[in-house]
Amino acid sequence: MAEQRDFETVICVKNGASPTCKIELFPAEQWKDGPQGKYRLRINRKWYEPDGHRCYLAAEEIAMVVMKSAGMELKNKIQVSSNTAKAPRCDDAIIPIRPNMPVGTHVRAPGKVLAGETILERTQTLVEPLLGYDKRWYVAVRLFDKGKIWIPVDDLVWSGSPMP
Repeated sequence: MAEQRDFETVICVKNGASPTCKIELFPAEQWKDGPQGKYRLRINRKWYEPDGHRCYLAAEEIAMVVMKSAGMELKNKIQVSSNTAKAPRCDDAIIPIRPNMPVGTHVRAPGKVLAGETILERTQTLVEPLLGYDKRWYVAVRLFDKGKIWIPVDDLVWSGSPMP
């Protein structure tokens, strides 16, 4: 039977290029015996039960599980605030204003690196700017040696108006 409770947060752990695991955090209050301010974890669709029975973790313990899932060790003890204020969500972050860069805008994009210098290639945008998960605007451009690539608008040098 599928889980009926709602998770509050999902953490995707990567080690290298491929995803290692997906960790879902469920507020403990969704269970009868769950203490307030703690979470129950589900890792790769399986409940995290290190002792064979249900457990609830605080923020510091969750950080340890995430670091171990990534194959890392904590070098310093994490300082956890004692107040219960929630951390700001990504949805609440300030999104930069969409750049006015229609399809066909002439730009210079970083291309080859010769003798330690990055050569700016003349090209044009292939799509209008799209907002990435990292809250940066991206456009697709075609470079001579790389073909079509997505590049942050911040890395481009605007060099003219859109093509007629």
